Amino acid sequence: MICPNPAFERDAPKAVRPAILTVVHLARENTNKVFVTETEGCTKETVAKKSVDPKFFINILSGGVFGSTTDYAAEKMWKYAENVVISCKK
Repeated sequence: MICPNPAFERDAPKAVRPAILTVVHLARENTNKVFVTETEGCTKETVAKKSVDPKFFINILSGGVFGSTTDYAAEKMWKYAENVVISCKK
């Protein structure tokens, strides 16, 4: 995920905010991710919504209940948008 500086995931350390664009690697979980921005004129919170990764359904077909249960238990069945845009006014 790429987000503009100085945004950071609510649970991530603030050191993850170097330049104009920042790449943030997210742990896949059964929860939406919230990015908090401290820059004046920018949206204060931006949500990256979770969705089911299509590979999860392939695992059901190829691995049956065992494959899908493993993905569900390890929370690997979730994905987030590749890009998250945080709106800022000049």
